[in-house]
Amino acid sequence: MKLQSFLNKVNYIVVYYYNMVSWLTEVVSIPRPLLKELYEHLDRIEEILATLEELSNKEGLERIEKSLEEYKKKEYITVKSPEKIREALMKD
Repeated sequence: MKLQSFLNKVNYIVVYYYNMVSWLTEVVSIPRPLLKELYEHLDRIEEILATLEELSNKEGLERIEKSLEEYKKKEYITVKSPEKIREALMKD
């Protein structure tokens, strides 16, 4: 329950931050590099939220555990180009 409360608060902050950036761009002039940096930070926060969400549900943890087992058993392949990715995906 505490994790969900935390996620709700972080989500509120992200939405507030996003709205604030939108509002600021309408009211004042912001140098493009600064605006780009603000959006990059927003992306990082969204990634953190997605990770926390994945870790907070049972199915997400099961997917992570399965992936770790496959990695330990070397049940994966590596490819060096987009064409090879398509080939690998179409094998099964």
